[in-house]
Amino acid sequence: MPAKPMTERFVQNAVAERLNKKYYRRRSAYVATEAYTKLKRADVLLAFMRARNSPYVVVVEAKSRTTIHQLKLKDNHKRLRWTGRGVTLILLALLSGTLGYQWYFNAVNTVLLLSLFLLGSVIITSVMRWLVLTRLQSVGAIEQLSRYPANEQWIAIGEDTITKEEDYAALHRQCRKNRIGLIVVNKRGKLKIKTEPAPRHTFNNYLDPYGKKKEILKVIEERPEYGATRAERKKRRRQLVNILLLVGLVAVLSLLFYEENVAPVVPDPFSEGAFERGHKPASDRTLGAPY
Repeated sequence: MPAKPMTERFVQNAVAERLNKKYYRRRSAYVATEAYTKLKRADVLLAFMRARNSPYVVVVEAKSRTTIHQLKLKDNHKRLRWTGRGVTLILLALLSGTLGYQWYFNAVNTVLLLSLFLLGSVIITSVMRWLVLTRLQSVGAIEQLSRYPANEQWIAIGEDTITKEEDYAALHRQCRKNRIGLIVVNKRGKLKIKTEPAPRHTFNNYLDPYGKKKEILKVIEERPEYGATRAERKKRRRQLVNILLLVGLVAVLSLLFYEENVAPVVPDPFSEGAFERGHKPASDRTLGAPY
């Protein structure tokens, strides 16, 4: 008899129980499932004090096999339409400039221009949809997660939620692209961190839209443990490496400019006259001068 697939409730509870213990490790943290904002509901809410008077909010969107359609990469129709319109306008402008056509806004030209724009938008949008451009596609769960205000955002799935490798790879890429963490929960409720989120606006207070704000603050203000999260430290290291690379690039370009326009940075020991300048023959030395 095949094992029953993991439910969304099981994934929620596993994340609520283990995420702080395994990843954030905050002594005073508020953890809840089914946390409501003014309009939406987050599957898991985790909050703690990042610094004095600075609450830090983490939300998790849990998915199971019953909601797998929200994890698959699909066309973002709004993005497709606007991209098609933009490309059509650019092509019309280039075509008009190439042909030297001057648009006089009379009735005929206006109807012609609108017809070309509408027809071009439909054709170009259809072509882009046929080409399956991943930049114009999105994952429903990620769009849903973007409606929850938080400093860090995660998607959690069961290990049996996605059966096709290409679907999982697409979800993983989209999570990295949108700076969202990805958690896989096994049947024993243990968490596997597949990709970490990127912190958003570290010192913004995202706690206001959530209900039970006073209750949350009461919990997280009791013996708080301040400090940056793992994602913040990783981001700082990446920024430091980028700064060092930029400084190194500027230094190399400066040396090249100096050598090209001023003087050699390192004199050539084999250049003409270098030996004579450094080693005078004995006959040229002043008589009686000490060696």
